[in-house]
Amino acid sequence: MKGKAGRIAVLALGLVAIVARHACEWRQDRRAGLRLLAVRETPPPPLRRTPRVSILVAAWNEAAYILPHLQSVQALTYPDLEYILCAGGADGTYDLAKRHMGEGMVLLQQQPGEGKQGALRRCLRGATGEIVFLTDADTVLDAQTFSRTLAPVLNEDEAVAGGVARPMAPDRAAFPLVTFLYGRESYLAAGTWAHRPTLLGRNAAVRRDALEAAGRFDADAWTGTDYRLGRDLKRHGFRVRFIPESAVATVYHSDPLRYARYRSRCMRTAFRHGVPTGDWRGVWDALSAVLAGLVVLTAPIVLLRGRFFLSAAWAWMLAFALCRDVRQAALGALLTGRKPGVRFFAWVPAWLLLDSLIWASTPLQLLPRRLRDLW
Repeated sequence: MKGKAGRIAVLALGLVAIVARHACEWRQDRRAGLRLLAVRETPPPPLRRTPRVSILVAAWNEAAYILPHLQSVQALTYPDLEYILCAGGADGTYDLAKRHMGEGMVLLQQQPGEGKQGALRRCLRGATGEIVFLTDADTVLDAQTFSRTLAPVLNEDEAVAGGVARPMAPDRAAFPLVTFLYGRESYLAAGTWAHRPTLLGRNAAVRRDALEAAGRFDADAWTGTDYRLGRDLKRHGFRVRFIPESAVATVYHSDPLRYARYRSRCMRTAFRHGVPTGDWRGVWDALSAVLAGLVVLTAPIVLLRGRFFLSAAWAWMLAFALCRDVRQAALGALLTGRKPGVRFFAWVPAWLLLDSLIWASTPLQLLPRRLRDLW
């Protein structure tokens, strides 16, 4: 009996320590989140010069989002702007864009099988700007965010600058998953480092000469265009200046299946492009996620074996993951102005299970080419 009571005490002590650690770290998260919100409320720095900026966008089956995106581009106040869109798909994206293109905007027709990389390559051939701004068709730009992303390149002679994304207003309450995803991404945005190893392709400004040196979208990247570009820029000596206060409004999908496809694509990208570009940290992170998913999913086997130390280690790891996800969900709620309740946090175990399934299945998806390249 004493042995059993001792094991229970050890298990409980470990769980308490994990919860206490995350509670302390949440206080740091909250302070960082509040600082980030405060910075986003301040006006962007004035631009010292205004050379031509070329906005390049690839849009495939984006009919539901292309109109507000085009309207947001037309509302930008930057004085020397060039916009090139390569659009296509079976939902009429090209025809819809053609009807709403403004004066001076260039429209190309994206071909089936061309992919985002090929579409951006064609856009770049016709671009004349000194600076290339990359964004997506499901993103709504605004003058302040646009200026914030450009500022390090135009004011501080940085070669590359990249910001983050935030949910559009209707997405904030669409489903708890949206808030959780935003919170997860915001851990990076709440950091204090000035540069990062990659960029977000929906909110990035790149000097034309840096883009030319890094390969002009010529790399074989059917998926993971943004990741591959960031790695190619880094390999050629260009750092990505990180601007967490620059957050473009974009669509966050609340459908768990669409989220699963997106996360699977990110995992495959880490393996497909991490090895050839030397991103061993990214490959290691992806491998760690695969192992973590396997550990979570093997819980029934561990518990049935009845080995205390195996069961305790699994329980501690699960508690750590759940506490981490609770912190991320809480940060997302803070940054979106949402007041989370018990029902909101009750979804956290489901998100962890979904992530574990995605992580653990990644090696199987890398075997057939049709799954490796699945968009």
